[in-house]
Amino acid sequence: MSASPHVLPNSRNGQRMGDWKAIDTMVHDGLWDAFNNYHMGITAENLAEKYGITREEMDKFAAQSQQNAANAIKEGKFKSQIVPVHIPQRKGDPVVFDTDENPREVTAEKLGGMKPAFKRWHRYRG
Repeated sequence: MSASPHVLPNSRNGQRMGDWKAIDTMVHDGLWDAFNNYHMGITAENLAEKYGITREEMDKFAAQSQQNAANAIKEGKFKSQIVPVHIPQRKGDPVVFDTDENPREVTAEKLGGMKPAFKRWHRYRG
């Protein structure tokens, strides 16, 4: 997703007049709810409210998911799915990218200290 391009609508035939706005395809094509016309993060938070999932439960789940991914990387479970990329250097050995840069070391407590990305949590704060 981080490599999703920005595009210029009408660029094939040109824009005669007015502002020409670039579109972030990561949001437009991947993270936008076309049925309700809002970000998928809002959809997730609406579902959390509907089913009574607390912020603390979500933080605990997210931290466990990151820990599971970190363990799988350490155990080499993704090695067959990642093609190493070797970047030659002017001096010395090439830099090799053969492991996903994520997950990060997180805890539910650290996540709980972050501001919500989409909605303010009120009664579902837990």
